[in-house]
This record gives sequence, C-alpha cells and structure tokens, in this order.
Amino acid sequence: MKKRIVFLLSLSMVLSLMGCSKSKEATKSVDPAIMYEEAAKKMADLKDMAATANLKMAMIQGEETMDMSMDMDIKMTGAGTEDMKYLADTKMTMLGIDLDMKMFYTDGYYYVETFGQKMKYAMDYSDMLEKVNESTMQTSDLSKYMKDIVATKEGDNTIVTFKLDGEKMTEYIKNMLADLGTNIDSGSYSGIEGNVETTINKDGYFSAVKMSLVLDMDVEGQAMKMNMDMDMVYRNPGKSLEAIELPDLEGYTEIDPSEIY
Repeated sequence: MKKRIVFLLSLSMVLSLMGCSKSKEATKSVDPAIMYEEAAKKMADLKDMAATANLKMAMIQGEETMDMSMDMDIKMTGAGTEDMKYLADTKMTMLGIDLDMKMFYTDGYYYVETFGQKMKYAMDYSDMLEKVNESTMQTSDLSKYMKDIVATKEGDNTIVTFKLDGEKMTEYIKNMLADLGTNIDSGSYSGIEGNVETTINKDGYFSAVKMSLVLDMDVEGQAMKMNMDMDMVYRNPGKSLEAIELPDLEGYTEIDPSEIY
C-alpha cells in the first residue's frame, strides 16, 4: 500500500507537475496546433506567472478506490534568470487525511516541505523553469502528443480542444517519473485516454486549461485504473507580479532528489 501511495503522489506531480453556455463558432483560418504552440510559447516566455490548479484523482484496484484531491496556488517571478523565485502552496486530501505541502525555489535550490519534513536540493534555474512550464502545460512540447485538434471561438477567447495520443503519452509519463528521481517501478500501461481543453484569451495567452485522463496500468503485478481531472486558471497572464514572499529558509536538510520518493 505504501508503494502505491508513493506512486500515486509521484504520478500526480507528473500530471500536475501537464463553461459557460455562449455559442461557439469554429475557426478556419489558423491551424489549431499552431495556435496552441504560439500561445504556449508566449506563456513560456513570461517572466512572471500566477495560477491556481485543482486536481482530482482516483486510483482503482478491484473494488477498492483511493481518492486524492489537490489544490495549488502557484506564483513565479524572474523566470529564466538567476533571480527566479517560485512558490507553490498545496493542500492535499488523501485517504481522509489533509496534508499541506509547500514547494518553492530561490537562489539555485528547490525546497520541499511535506509530511513534517523539510528538504532541499540544488537545481539550476533553467531546469527549474523547464519543470514549471511542463507542470503548468506552458510548453509547446505537448503538441507532440496531440490528435483530433479543433479550435472554436467563444467571444474574445479561442477554445482549442484535442485528444492525447495514448502511446506517446506512455513514454512521456515514464520519462517524467524518471526525471522526478523516483525509484518506484512506473509499471506498464495498457491504455491511456486523455482530453484537453485550452482557453486562449484575446492577447494570445492561456487563461485556462482543463484536462481529463484515464490510465489502465499494471503496477507491481496489480491491475489498476487511474482517473484524473485537472482544472488550471491563470491569473492576469502577461502582467507583472509583486515580489513573492518566500518561507524561512532555515531548517531544510540538503538531500539527493531521489530520496524524496
């Protein structure tokens, strides 16, 4: 059970760490994939970013279901520079237990406070920025996993929807789990289904992303299914943020990243 919980936490970091009733009109003049890539590039080039994310996951094995929910408040300033600052306040509920997590980055170190432990490890700011862009879907690399892409107009916004290519996503998830330094066997995947809806505002920035994902997998010889829904909202994309107030840096133990998992 402990390994399954750790695997679920690792997987949630990977996928977290990727309505209204107005009429919609299909757009025909621009390739939807290009529209997405251009918006992703604008987001990746931002120096400052603020977003909220809600993640709901269910790991199902036979008649047993393990639910997890996660709410994140994310802020970043000075992206791609030595002065880069990042803060993610996270509230998680799993197995009926409420957990608070805090993750932040400053001065070449990534800090994690969770389960009553305080850890830090060295990370170059360029590597940190890449992880932030991937976890908040601010990367055009996702276009490699797209299929059935459609764009529609909704007022001043453009809604780009697409499905995720299951075979290619399998490799993406395995690679991301490896990048996290986890030594948990990521298992095999017999099926991955995913749908993404991205809202691009009139200025060409992402303003919201919704993703649903279903994975059938085999973990340590056990057949399991994972259902995940994620909603992310960007606050005033393209606008500068005030300085981020980071937690006290005292009391963090420097570790090897693989020790987290």
